[in-house]
Amino acid sequence: MVSNVSKVIKRCPLKVEVRFVVVGGRLKVKKVMVSVVDRQCIDASDDGE
Repeated sequence: MVSNVSKVIKRCPLKVEVRFVVVGGRLKVKKVMVSVVDRQCIDASDDGE
């Protein structure tokens, strides 16, 4: 699974959005959204190597 994900990351442009919230002077990650810019890229990389 991990290797498959890394393959997609190498081939496809990813858009990563991270939203932080400051709680008591410390940063907490509120939301992490990872979306692939080019959907066809995923299909191309998943060719059962």
